[in-house]
Amino acid sequence: RATRLDPLSPVLRVNLGTTLAYLNRKAEAAAEFERAIELDPQWHVPYYLYGESLSAGQFAKAIEFGMKAYSIEGAGARFAGAAAMLVAYNFLNLEEFEQAEQWYDKARQTNIDGWRLANERVQLLLAQDRYAEASVLLDQWENEWTDDENTYRFGGLYRAVLGQDERAIELLENAASVSGRVSLSSLYLDTESAWGYMPAVYLAYLYMRTGVEQQGTQLLRAAKSQIAKIEEASPGIPGIYYIRASIAALQGRHSDAIDLLNHAADAGWWRAWFVERDPVFTGYRNDPRFIEVLGRMRMHIAAERNKLGPTAASDAQPKA
Repeated sequence: RATRLDPLSPVLRVNLGTTLAYLNRKAEAAAEFERAIELDPQWHVPYYLYGESLSAGQFAKAIEFGMKAYSIEGAGARFAGAAAMLVAYNFLNLEEFEQAEQWYDKARQTNIDGWRLANERVQLLLAQDRYAEASVLLDQWENEWTDDENTYRFGGLYRAVLGQDERAIELLENAASVSGRVSLSSLYLDTESAWGYMPAVYLAYLYMRTGVEQQGTQLLRAAKSQIAKIEEASPGIPGIYYIRASIAALQGRHSDAIDLLNHAADAGWWRAWFVERDPVFTGYRNDPRFIEVLGRMRMHIAAERNKLGPTAASDAQPKA
């Protein structure tokens, strides 16, 4: 209603676009962000929010918009840092690790929120098999952000990837009660569903791995129920296919897990670096169908690299 009353306001267009993006109505959101940019091409906000809202797999486009938001004079440290993080994260997804590191350094120079920077740098270290460094960073992170449930929810995932099962269980169990601010439902929150992560699934994996079968089964049952609610509210989230594939793998439904991984790839979920290291799929790594899914993801990633504009492409070239 507001945009109909004031169709030339870029601020209203951005607000509408952001709301549509939360509802996973990506095409409509894109139209609003594009209109905001058309109305005020020197305003940094729509470039950043457009890049952040892009559908899974649109890594090159997200990099282009992030670089534009970062480069506009007057963006301020908050948005410049967030834009640099957006660029870094998508270079990580393209497995351009050197460029990701460079953009994380740009973000650090803006004094961006330290938890978010540490979180995504842990992913970068894991993607490069720099496990010792990742473990050290996690130690620092857990000491510094002791009152944030995300420290426990994400820390549990990363410790599981590192094979530190006891610590991973401790962190994920703490996620349900830290500071008394959250309940067990924090293990099922949908905020990471687009990433393909639900903490309860990894706690279930760890319980099953350590012989606590009943609790693991209960967690998976609740996770499936929560996924149904997420899909009803925001259908078509690619990461949901990955979560469902993880559940199928833990339930011993091998063929279903592979089929769901294929659906995830078809929908644009291409975090091949994580699939290779995900402890849930350890027993799948020699399966030809699993290897084929990874190959398909990497083909998409290569195609995205070829879409990079001249500036982004030059950043992605190996340095002499």
